[in-house]
Amino acid sequence: MLRFALLAALALPALATPKGFEHLKDADGCAFFIGPKKASGYEVMRAECTWPDVTVEALDRHLSAHDTHDLIFETIAASDIIGQEGEAVRVFQVHQAAGISDREATLLYTRQVAADGTITHAWQMTAQQPPPQDGRVTAVVDTGKWELRPAPSGGATVVHELLYEPGGSVPAFVVRWFQSGGFPDIAASLRTYTLKHPQLE
Repeated sequence: MLRFALLAALALPALATPKGFEHLKDADGCAFFIGPKKASGYEVMRAECTWPDVTVEALDRHLSAHDTHDLIFETIAASDIIGQEGEAVRVFQVHQAAGISDREATLLYTRQVAADGTITHAWQMTAQQPPPQDGRVTAVVDTGKWELRPAPSGGATVVHELLYEPGGSVPAFVVRWFQSGGFPDIAASLRTYTLKHPQLE
């Protein structure tokens, strides 16, 4: 555990704050930022991470296994592959957070590899969303990405961005919790799960 903490501290990225973003905090080998508010009042969240203890290949495998995202991320209660649209994978997800009703969203996931080897997993909501099940609310916006590339000193450099508008009535304390703890936990969960499961099971 001590070794893990030392690695995280050593790998903490000393990066400039991206234009238009405000630095929130550093934790788990990541720097976390919040972007300018959208018209809805919600902001783009961004994490820039350097993880010396996991590989791009392992992270890529887990992010590509869309039907296991509910095993990786605590905020995802269900993640089911329901179809294909060209190169994109259609996935139905249920999202959970204390203090509000569960949200659901049908998403299109894509995976692209750039010329420099950067792997990008991106998603957005489909144009048509089914009526929510009883007690749930359909999210208004759920779009984001994971960018993966090898770190110069070994391991992986990771960028995670997310714009999430849950819809319905959301107490201010839930928004504050997500910005300060919920969003950082997403990156930490991916790293921890990959350390425990370097191969798909």
